Amino acid sequence: MMFLACNCHAQDQHDYLYYHECIRNIENDFFQKGDTSKKILARYRNLFDHYDFVYLQDCYTAMQLAIFLHDENYFMKFMEKATKNGLNTSNLSHFQYILQSNFYGDNKDSIDKLIAQNRPHYLTRINKDLLAEVTKLYALDQAQKNCVAGESLQHCNSRYRLAYKAELGKLLELIKKYGIPSDRQIGVDQNDILTELGVYHSGLMYYYKVYKDYYNITSSQYELEDKYAASTLLIPLMWHGNCSYLTLQPFLKDELKKGNIHPRDIAIIKDEDFRSVNICKLTKDSLYFNIGNEQLLKLSRSKIDMNRARNFICSMESDSVKLVYQHKYDMTLRYGFVGKR
Repeated sequence: MMFLACNCHAQDQHDYLYYHECIRNIENDFFQKGDTSKKILARYRNLFDHYDFVYLQDCYTAMQLAIFLHDENYFMKFMEKATKNGLNTSNLSHFQYILQSNFYGDNKDSIDKLIAQNRPHYLTRINKDLLAEVTKLYALDQAQKNCVAGESLQHCNSRYRLAYKAELGKLLELIKKYGIPSDRQIGVDQNDILTELGVYHSGLMYYYKVYKDYYNITSSQYELEDKYAASTLLIPLMWHGNCSYLTLQPFLKDELKKGNIHPRDIAIIKDEDFRSVNICKLTKDSLYFNIGNEQLLKLSRSKIDMNRARNFICSMESDSVKLVYQHKYDMTLRYGFVGKR
């Protein structure tokens, strides 16, 4: 992908390439270049004003930076936007830097009202049919990847390969019909979201009770961690097969532009393909992003950062500085599947 000029006011509010370019630039300027002026907050505000759907994780980052930069007005503006994009008391409970701030304590009643007031706006955006189908598919995959009583490991693996092929086919059908299921379309992880939407007998724990007597599964496989403030159902479904990036590649450009997938989720899937580099027939020049700082390949840092920049992801140094802020100030800046966003 080519570099894009971040001029959000001039761009289509449905074009999320610009959204991600802006977020990447803001993060690099604050974490890598050390720009701690309130212009950073103004840039978040301008960006959020331009889009209805924004990623909840970006709201959480912006709120924490508003606390750090001592600006209560921006904090409340970002809080309001967050409540329209999935913030609730459950995922908020994991952000101690926010909860322990005076801004939160002084405005708790107002924040509770914002959550209640803006919840319908968030729920209306969720595609209930797609969420129910993906939840069902995820639950089935969690069951079928485990052996049944008396089944040999060899037979178990052979059975699962066939089962996964059918699951992947169903997932691709859903993507063709609705688009990639992630934050924008199915909301952020919440264990009782389908019940809240009035769709019963479709949640993960419902399926756990259906499968638990046949497959060797545990209830924890059917519990989502809302502390990551994102949708995480897609990544496991893709990781359980080989060459997931190549499978999704035909959809990625359009889906990224629509806001249906986060660039770091693409990077997570792409990096995983390097674990099967020979199977996937990847070349040494293939993109690699080092999401999670695992350094699977011996590529130069500048090469990785170039890959990241061209694909709307902040630099490795920015990610490293985020960890410093987490440890030093008790911020929470890790999002998405196992915190890799």
